[in-house]
Amino acid sequence: MENIVLAYLFFIGTCFGSFISVIVHRLPDYLKKGNAGIMNGRSQCGSCGKTLGWKELVPIFSWVFQGGRCSSCKKKIPFTYPALELVTGGLFAASAKYLCNLPLALSGDWSEISRVFFFLVVAFVTVTFVFYDIVYQEIPDEILVPATAAVGILLLLLPEGNSLFRHFEPVSWNGAPLGQGMNALFGAVAIYSFFYLQFLIPVGTFCLKNKRYKDALEVLGYYVYLPVAVLKDVSFRLVGKKPAVPEGDSGLE
Repeated sequence: MENIVLAYLFFIGTCFGSFISVIVHRLPDYLKKGNAGIMNGRSQCGSCGKTLGWKELVPIFSWVFQGGRCSSCKKKIPFTYPALELVTGGLFAASAKYLCNLPLALSGDWSEISRVFFFLVVAFVTVTFVFYDIVYQEIPDEILVPATAAVGILLLLLPEGNSLFRHFEPVSWNGAPLGQGMNALFGAVAIYSFFYLQFLIPVGTFCLKNKRYKDALEVLGYYVYLPVAVLKDVSFRLVGKKPAVPEGDSGLE
């Protein structure tokens, strides 16, 4: 039964991967023109504009059976489409298998079911972020803000005592374990620090090699400034105000 559910989650993941490709390829035009939503209109061939039927929209299988080409104009269909579907399907199945107690969820335990649902949402958001960033080297607020809000709301709705990462020991202070919120905060700081180092090392090295010590200190200050700026930006947007844009730049060119 567990393997059947994992196979089902993989298939559902490929379907969501197909939807992510719609977001990735339609959102830029929507942001520039603003005259059509990303859900409007049928899927079309990017080369000849042919409207695709359901047989051409089955995740992975359509691409394989068509030989990676459009059935009408025979132009190649980018491999990013099936790759995105495979990655999303794999993450859906892996999240349920390795981050959750799937047998417990199948027994009807709502706490474990909520964990499965949470990690599926995180997998969907992560794949959307990564592929959009790969294609356009940016993540627009139209994706970032609702995704962050959705994950935050789900965190608040999780049943009390439902530890998301029970594989790790909870943080304790003077022998007393801290609450779920503090553990989540420490985890967020650890993940943020990991990605910040990937920014700090190359940029900091560039500044030091060119004797731009003031800029190097400014980059160090970004560790505190960046999360504060993001929180301020999000809060302004949630209340419908336009965030102030600071004058000038950091001088890092």
